[in-house]
Parts: sequence; structure tokens; C-alpha cells
Amino acid sequence: MNSGIFVNRGEELNRLKELYEQCCNREVNCAVLIYGWRRVGKTALIHKFLELVDGIWINCSWISDPRTFLVHVMNIIREKYGNKIMENYAGIFEEEDKTLMLRRTLELLTKLSHRQDRKLVIVLDEFHLLIEKLAYRIARETRKRKEIVESDILWLLREFLESKNVFWILATSMGWAKIHEIFFSEAKKEKPLSGVVIKMQVKPLIREHSIELAMKLNNGLSREQAEIIYELSGGVPRIIEILAPSVEPKDNPIIRALELTKQGQFDEFFENIIKFIAEVSKRDYTVFVEVLKSMTMRGNTPEAIARGLNMDRVLIYNILEDLRKMDILEKEKVKGRVYYRLKYPLLRAWLELRIEPTKSIINILASQLGITAESYIRELFEEYLRKGRLLELYDDDRGTFLAGTTKEIKLRIKHIYTREEIIRRLAGYRNADLILVDENGDELLIEVKATIRPITIKDVKNLAEKSRQLGFKKAVLIQTGIGDIEIGAATEAVRLGIVIITREGTKLLAKKIGMPKY
Repeated sequence: MNSGIFVNRGEELNRLKELYEQCCNREVNCAVLIYGWRRVGKTALIHKFLELVDGIWINCSWISDPRTFLVHVMNIIREKYGNKIMENYAGIFEEEDKTLMLRRTLELLTKLSHRQDRKLVIVLDEFHLLIEKLAYRIARETRKRKEIVESDILWLLREFLESKNVFWILATSMGWAKIHEIFFSEAKKEKPLSGVVIKMQVKPLIREHSIELAMKLNNGLSREQAEIIYELSGGVPRIIEILAPSVEPKDNPIIRALELTKQGQFDEFFENIIKFIAEVSKRDYTVFVEVLKSMTMRGNTPEAIARGLNMDRVLIYNILEDLRKMDILEKEKVKGRVYYRLKYPLLRAWLELRIEPTKSIINILASQLGITAESYIRELFEEYLRKGRLLELYDDDRGTFLAGTTKEIKLRIKHIYTREEIIRRLAGYRNADLILVDENGDELLIEVKATIRPITIKDVKNLAEKSRQLGFKKAVLIQTGIGDIEIGAATEAVRLGIVIITREGTKLLAKKIGMPKY
């Protein structure tokens, strides 16, 4: 890591040192939540702090289960303190309860602090991913609701934060609005992290510090060039790192920035930010890119973007709000109208120069809220399977829930094919999304239609033919997109024995089992 990236983070470093001293001497403020944009310097700040104190840094972004977390922690401890310290902890691996395994792993970390003259520092980087992935894995194994397991993990973490045996740093690249929504919102009945963490934002560099960094990276820069680089970068160290060294004495930094953008030099930076937002928000990466691209082409209001993409305004507003909560957009209300603005000055140029003009948006915007439709429906069915609940849906005279294709559907799910099992079963067909097995041992072929196109007679015929060729007794077409059902499609479905579950039917099934609406 370039040492220059840490330039002028003295204020943040001193704040961390102050909080650490308070924890060691007065046993207060022993947990800090550090947040800020990706590549803004959070990790550099934390590693600089760890040079001054004894600590352990754990990258949580790749850890998906309690056992992996335990093994990784043990490897770090062995490397730092040697094998002897691990002699008394081998039995942790024998723990069958994954929540208890997690607890004992955290206990192991806190016990290390008793060996120090000063409190040990433990950093959980991208901690929110650790909580989410562990909750998902434990929920699947215990057949509990993910939200309940996640709450249990947070309360467990709170216990260790409150013990004050360790100085904890919880780091995340989420924006504060998203952090607040997930962990501190008043709408949540339980807020385990409230009152135990001190929040600390790592912001982009201010003008003078940005100029100092640019000139440190390239001593041939003029003050004027360095100022332009600050305006282009918005004070983001990574952008300065890419741009400043490439500017020659007679160059215009704006022209040089555009050339680098065309060459793809900023691709990794912006792509990773948007992918991170997509991961946290449970939406498609492509959806965010297309909405952001539309802002550069059609305007910065939900109405303008919705018109340009032929989408519902509420849908676009929700996507823009996700971007705002992750600090990539700013929001302003003027005379009752809502406007959004890109925070990264170079992002607009990247979208214009590196992202192709909107093409087949029908295929790109795959579902009503940008959520991967097949993944959502799979989770919905797995929730019914986990709870052993009967999946039950009745239609009305208007065909609200089953499009008039049947009066009712009752299904007790006994097995859901994995993706690997589906590939083997489909024998080359790639379009089917799910296969369920009911209590009678019958297979159901499930296809999810999430586009903004209407469901057509051809869609119904294709599913029926596929079902016939593969030997399925039943086939279900699930509507999650915002397209209508074409006139005649429901009639054809009745003729061919295909059941259609409408958007409203899907929402009702989700409501019955306690799943969030897609």
C-alpha cells in the first residue's frame, strides 16, 4: 500500500488513540464503528493505528460460516503468538452448535487480551458481511428465520463489546443511512449495537490534504494542477493515486482524467463500489449501472429516469434511495420535487465513457425491485420448507392471485433441487429456474418471469413443451416483474395445465410466511 495514501489522517488517528486510551484507562468507549466510502482510506487508517498498538485485523468479507471464522482466527493467532497458546482450545472444533462455536471463537479472541499489558485491539473489517453470512448459514442448518439468527448474533456480539476486555473496531463501507437502517433504526424493535459503539466517519480528504497528497505522488505538479485533481477526485485518495502520477507538467488534468477513464483505469474503482452496493442492497449490479447511466442521459429526478427506462416511478425512487443510503448520491427537495446528484465527480464521466448507452432494458431490469427474482423465489420456497408450512393460495373471481388458471394451489414442499441438481435434471435446458418435490414425490417445474414484458401465450407454450419433454407432471409460471399477462395467455395456461402465480399471489405467499416483499 502506498504510504502517501495516509497523508493527513492525523485527526482521525488521534481520535482512535484517544478512544483507545479511554478504554484502557477508564474502561469506556471500547467499541468504535468506522465507516466511509470504499478506497477512502479506512483500512490505511486502521493499519496505521495497529502499528502503534497490539492488535488483530480480520477481513470478514470472505468468511461465510462459523467454522471458517474459527479456523481463520486460529491461524492468525498461531502466526502472531505461536502454537503453544492454542493447546487449550482444540476442543472448539468439536462443538456442533454453530452459534456456540461462534461464541467460543469470540471468547478465544477476548482471552488473548488478558495476556497483554494493554488491551488488545480486534478489527472486524466489513463486519456487516460476517453477520449476514453467518446468520444465513446458521439459519439454514437450524431451520430458523434468518432475521432471528441475525438478531441472536448481534446480541452475542453486544455482550462481548460490553465486556470491555478488548478494544473493538467494527469497520464497514456502508453509508451511514444504510448502517442506521440496518442496525439503529427506530423501526426495529431490537437495536443491539445502540449505546455500545462510538461512530467515526472516515471522509474523503479535504482540499489542502488532497493537494498535498497529489503533489507528494508527483512532485512535478503545479499547485493549479493539484487543485484540479482535487476537484476531479472529490478528495478520494484512490482516484488521486491513479490520476496524479500520470499528469505531465503541461497536461490539463481534466483531459488526462478523461483519457484515463476511456482507457478503463477507473473501472475497478467504480465497478467495485457499485458491486458492493448491489451486494448490500440485494439488487442486481446491472440495475444500478443502468439507473446511474440514465441519470447522465435523461435527468436527475425519479420521474425523468422512470420515463426514460419505461419503469414505474416508485421502483426507480427505491433504487435511487438505495444509492443515497450508500452515500453515492445526494438528495435535495426543491418545491416538492426530488433531485439526486452524483457524489463522485468522475463517476458521470465513467458512466458516459465506459458504459454503453442503454440497450435492451427489458432484459436488464430483471425484476420489479431489481432483486434477482429466481433467488427471491428460491428463498421464499425454502422458508416454507424450513417451517414445514403448507403453501396455500386461493384465487378470486378476478384472477388476482392465480390469473384464473386454477381455483387453488396447495403444496407441501419436501425438497428443493440445488442448482447442481437442476443442471443434471434439465439435461441441457437452461431457462428453468427451480424444481420442487412435493409430499407425493411429484416434481414441479418452476419458471420465474421477472421482465417488464407481458407474460405471453408463447411463454406458456414454451414452458408446457419443456415440462412435457422432461417428464414433469406439473409446471408453474411465477410472475414477479411489472409486465402484464397477455390476453389469451391465462386461457392457454388452463388448456395446457400450467398454473400462473401472479405478482399479487407471490406477495401474498411472502406475507403468509413472513418474508419481505420483493
